[in-house]
Amino acid sequence: MAQLRKSHNIQERKVPGCRRLTLPYALALNIQEMNSMTRKRRPQRHPMPQPQPLPPAANPQLGAAILEIVDTQLRDRTPPETHATFERLIGLGYTPEGARQLLANVVVREIFTVMARGESYDAARFVAALHRLPALSDDTEAGE
Repeated sequence: MAQLRKSHNIQERKVPGCRRLTLPYALALNIQEMNSMTRKRRPQRHPMPQPQPLPPAANPQLGAAILEIVDTQLRDRTPPETHATFERLIGLGYTPEGARQLLANVVVREIFTVMARGESYDAARFVAALHRLPALSDDTEAGE
């Protein structure tokens, strides 16, 4: 131990209350000193973001009105592409209700486009959206 002390320059300190026990200086420090020397810096904690409130549930009356538009288009076959798209979707394996929902999505997008841009109804744009079904990507409208 004496050789180790000389070669590594270890200082010893008597442990209070023990006659024979001596420890290297770093081990003999009291707990408070040790904590202050070895305490790692804790990362700053940021408050957790508050969860965003969920959007209100869909308006059932509005949904019924949109589906009524789809049913009218299918019944009157105006435009005829609506009925053709409905039949194509059924052939692809969609249920009649699922096909109506996809058609309703196109109707809602057209209504939104007309209102947001202040444009008039564009039958060619509506028919082009019908032809893109069942794809419902927002990317297709970016180029329009």
